[in-house]
Amino acid sequence: MAVRDYYGTSAPKVQPLPQRAPAPAPQVVRRSKNSLKRETRKARAQAIKLLAVSAVLFLVLGFQIYGHVRVEELNRKIEDVNSQISVMESENTRLTKDLNASASLDKVEEYAVSTLGMVKVQNHQVNYMNLSKGDSVEVSGGKTHQTLLQRIQIMFQK
Repeated sequence: MAVRDYYGTSAPKVQPLPQRAPAPAPQVVRRSKNSLKRETRKARAQAIKLLAVSAVLFLVLGFQIYGHVRVEELNRKIEDVNSQISVMESENTRLTKDLNASASLDKVEEYAVSTLGMVKVQNHQVNYMNLSKGDSVEVSGGKTHQTLLQRIQIMFQK
């Protein structure tokens, strides 16, 4: 029977560990050189396949990342161009309003009267011409005018 400390601070007694049964000796399997070579080739082939699959997966992942990066770059460029378009459209609207305001008929008339000294046409200044008789040519000074056909005829008559 163990004596207990009043406050329970005494260390417990060390119990010996139970003894395990000794492990059985491993069995040695003897294989031929050909079977070892076959297993080595299989192991090498599996390692190569694993390496190839890993490389393909790595390339696919790399292309996916590159594709996402490229899409983000193009989206950023599109946003920049769209913002430039909106700025240019607002500038175009402002310039169109300025053009319409500066080219109004009232402004043109005011410029013509004040700067160029022009006045509106009065009724007594209008001359009407009658063009229903057809076209005719008057040569001043009594000179006659020959057409090209008449000149050619004169040349052949000589």
